[in-house]
Amino acid sequence: MSYPTPAPYNYGIDAVARSTGTVSQNMFCPSIADNAENPTFNQGQAALTATNAANTPIPAALFASGTGLYYVSYTVTATGLSQGGVGRVTKSASVITGVSGFGTALITAAGAAAYLQLVGVAGVPCIQNGTGADVIVSVIVSKIAA
Repeated sequence: MSYPTPAPYNYGIDAVARSTGTVSQNMFCPSIADNAENPTFNQGQAALTATNAANTPIPAALFASGTGLYYVSYTVTATGLSQGGVGRVTKSASVITGVSGFGTALITAAGAAAYLQLVGVAGVPCIQNGTGADVIVSVIVSKIAA
């Protein structure tokens, strides 16, 4: 199916122009020029201690923008290693009531079992630490969609 070429629309790089006589048409559906999701909320916390052999909750205040899809990134202060993941957080008032997604691991040593990982535990987003020691991280939370 093809659509006429309206004015304020934007076509992807692979949109192919076609012509049916005097009316120019394209093979792909048009999309509004500014339809990309943009982070609407960014919040950070430095010096969060991810306790060894435990799941350290990410503070609910970092998800103050309410229910939505979030990108959470964290950087290990001592090494500068950084990782992130996307997950959905559900909130009721100021309380986190559910989480899904995340599950991104940061392997700290090649071939070793030591890691940090974003996980949801009992409906709360956490950093799981299996490194053998407490690890200090800085965390940045960005809401990327409602």
